[in-house]
Amino acid sequence: MKKICGYMVLRTPENNCDKAERAGLSSVPPKISDTYYAGVDRMPWFDLTVDYHDGVLSAEFVSLKKELNALKNETVDYYLVEDINKAKKILDYSNSKRKLNEIAVIYSQDLEKKIGSFESPVAISWLGTDIYCHGYGSLLREGLFRKSEIFTGYVELLNKHGLFDFNNKLIDEYISAYTKLSHIHNLEIIDGALSYIDKVAIGRVNNR
Repeated sequence: MKKICGYMVLRTPENNCDKAERAGLSSVPPKISDTYYAGVDRMPWFDLTVDYHDGVLSAEFVSLKKELNALKNETVDYYLVEDINKAKKILDYSNSKRKLNEIAVIYSQDLEKKIGSFESPVAISWLGTDIYCHGYGSLLREGLFRKSEIFTGYVELLNKHGLFDFNNKLIDEYISAYTKLSHIHNLEIIDGALSYIDKVAIGRVNNR
């Protein structure tokens, strides 16, 4: 599959954390045993955003950040770019001190209806399917990777990237389980946002 909805700069799975716990982020990356969460909810554009708010970006990168801000959509949480060269430029900036980030791609049928899609001119390694709820985040990160012990039988369904394989027939069953268990295990309750749940294919760009 080469069709995507856009590119994002995300933290690599093992660096998906913030030691300072800014913006409520965890100081350790989501992980079950030796498997890191490699889904959509990995601090998108984090280093660029922090430096923008700290007022230390050059004029060029201030302009790029404003372009991202202009992509805000009330029905989509993601800030996606179509230009791979812009994504690479932001990746190089974000990794200028430490190589903590990578370029990811995402695709879903629902997202395609809202913002469109295109064929990626660069090679992609597809990682799997995440379950994302607009306004709340990934149900894998918020559920399985927070309290794996309550999701009996689902951990072994995850692939090596901490995601469901494409078209796994038990994805809907997991969504139902999350909805029920969230009420009794202090998880993010999404009852009023079930229509905003999206099954999102995520990959990473090869051979930068």
